[in-house]
Amino acid sequence: MLFLRTAAIVAAALPAAFSLPTQAAYKIPFTFNKFLALDTCSNPARFEVQNFTIWTPAAGNNASTVIDFGYLDKGTNLQTTCHFNATSRNTMPKGYTPRFACENSIVEFIWQNETQKLTMIEAACPDDTGDDRFEASGSAVPTLGCTATTCGYTYGDGNFCRANVTAIQAQFFSLQPRPGTETE
Repeated sequence: MLFLRTAAIVAAALPAAFSLPTQAAYKIPFTFNKFLALDTCSNPARFEVQNFTIWTPAAGNNASTVIDFGYLDKGTNLQTTCHFNATSRNTMPKGYTPRFACENSIVEFIWQNETQKLTMIEAACPDDTGDDRFEASGSAVPTLGCTATTCGYTYGDGNFCRANVTAIQAQFFSLQPRPGTETE
C-alpha cells in the first residue's frame, strides 16, 4: 500500500518537474545578481558550435593552423563566426591561457589541440561602459573526420578535419568575473 502511495506521489510530481524552466549548469555568483535585474541582461546557458573545421600543417609545413566555425546562443540571441589563423591575436594578458575573439568580440574561444576541446567564452551582461565583468564558459569536444591535404591544397600539406555533425550542442558550466577585472 505504501508503495502505491509513493508511486502516485512521484507520478503526480513528474509533469511539474519536466515543466521547470531551463537553467544554467552553474551557480550564479552573488556579485552577478545586480546585473540579472537589468532588462538588457540575458544569462548565457547553452550554445551551439556550427560547421566546425580545422586544418593543421604537416611536419615541415610552416603554415599556421586554421580554424573556422559558427557560434549561436539562442538564449542571448547572439550569432557570430569565429576564425583562427596566422594573423589571430591573443586577447588575454601574458600569463593567461590564450584566447581568440570571434567576429563579435564578446565571444572568444580556446582550442586545445592535444585534447581536441573547444572552450567558448561569452561575456555575460556587459555593463554600460562595455566592460565584460562576467563571462560564461563551456566546452565542446567535436568528433572529427579528417583527410590529408597535399601541397596543392590552399594551405599545403597537412590535415583537414571537419566535425561529424553540423551543429554541436553544449552548455556553459561556469560564470565568473573576467580574469583581470575587479568586481564591486
